[in-house]
Amino acid sequence: MGELGTDRVTQAGGLPAKRLTKLTIAPTISAGPGLWSRPELRAFVTYGKWNDAATASVNASNNGGPIYNNNTSGTSYGFQVETWF
Repeated sequence: MGELGTDRVTQAGGLPAKRLTKLTIAPTISAGPGLWSRPELRAFVTYGKWNDAATASVNASNNGGPIYNNNTSGTSYGFQVETWF
């Protein structure tokens, strides 16, 4: 599975627009052949790139603090389990 997305947020007062682009790749193992088969186990890697105007917002969304500091790109990775009942 994968996702490519971009966001642009216009700010009031003539401030520059915040921009974020991200690419996620997520190899997935599921219990059946269908797209909606569950449970699923995913490993994911996401690369994001943003402009200077979005840096404070990107860091504010991290519960552990500003892990990206003043950088305008970053990578995150992990595992996800999804099931329905």
